[in-house]
Amino acid sequence: EQTLTGMVMTVPYVRSYPDTDGYRHVETNVLNITPDDLCMQVNLIPEERYYGIFKTIVYRSEIHVEGSFSTASLLEENREYNPQEEIRLLLGIADFKGITSNVEFLVGRKTYTAKPAEFHSVLGPVMEIILDKETIQADQPISFTGDFSLKGSVSMNFIPLGKTTRVEVQGGWKNVCFTGDFAPEYTLTRDGFTASWSIMNFNRNLPAAWQGNAHLNLEDSCFGVNLITPVDHYQQSMRSAKYAFMFIALTFVVFFFVELLTHKRIHIIQYLLVGIALILFYTLLLSMSEHISFALSYLIAALATIGLIGSYGYTIFRNKVQTAILTLLLIGLYSFLYVTLQMEDIALLMGSTGLFIILAVIMYFSRKINWYKEIDN
Repeated sequence: EQTLTGMVMTVPYVRSYPDTDGYRHVETNVLNITPDDLCMQVNLIPEERYYGIFKTIVYRSEIHVEGSFSTASLLEENREYNPQEEIRLLLGIADFKGITSNVEFLVGRKTYTAKPAEFHSVLGPVMEIILDKETIQADQPISFTGDFSLKGSVSMNFIPLGKTTRVEVQGGWKNVCFTGDFAPEYTLTRDGFTASWSIMNFNRNLPAAWQGNAHLNLEDSCFGVNLITPVDHYQQSMRSAKYAFMFIALTFVVFFFVELLTHKRIHIIQYLLVGIALILFYTLLLSMSEHISFALSYLIAALATIGLIGSYGYTIFRNKVQTAILTLLLIGLYSFLYVTLQMEDIALLMGSTGLFIILAVIMYFSRKINWYKEIDN
């Protein structure tokens, strides 16, 4: 996962002030200045990658960054630029392994190539640009613009350090969620999404400048976009397992009704074997879906389970009609479950409605049974 932080300009300075003994004390430090304006435009190109049986979402991104700094704060509070040190521009990138092109910036009128720098106490891993002296002009804003490519996985995040920060992200992935406390303006289509954030300095608890290695919590202001897989085969298997009790109960109801109406005694061991066969459906489904598509795995596991229980039921009922009813019931149940699993937005509605209809059918066909008589028998 990638996080872009910056830009930040670090300006070394000296400041002198009298101490209690009348001597002048000279302080040497670094002032970290955030940009007045910061704009990031990102184009995400996602794709699915597989590692064995596991799947993840990775992306390539084309990033454009631009903005400007004000140099007026260099002379505040008796600060003077320390000519023995260098002024730097820092850009935080969470993982350098994702950089696939030179990180080049046009600062003022000169083009610079950023290089990895020491770990920054606030920004984390950073790329730095060492500015030439002629680039810095008193009372003149310092503008910057740059383009580079970056690879990552699952999410792209941002830290809004600018006094005014604008971020625009577009990508060819329709299943996304937006993270952080800043809500974007976004559009979702079949082909992808576009999202934009506009954040002012009073929207986030970050200073416009800080000295040295001040402790700042940037994570509280982090926001971004996650590329998600809405329903994978593990999620579908987990959702199907939530209906296991219903499948076992309804199958046992059929056996119970046959036992009740035909006065054929079914042993508890036979109930147990049928229950184990129903449970093994989910193990078959999960294990096969790790190697072939979920739809094909579901079909194979369902046919195997229905065939096993149907053939075993015939040895118990010794009646083709009753066995056919049991088989059709199982086919209907597994078909209903598959359709429900494919739903993303109305799965709960489908499941609860189906259960209500099934309960109504059971109550209808059992309405004329004299339960006291049957139990006594």
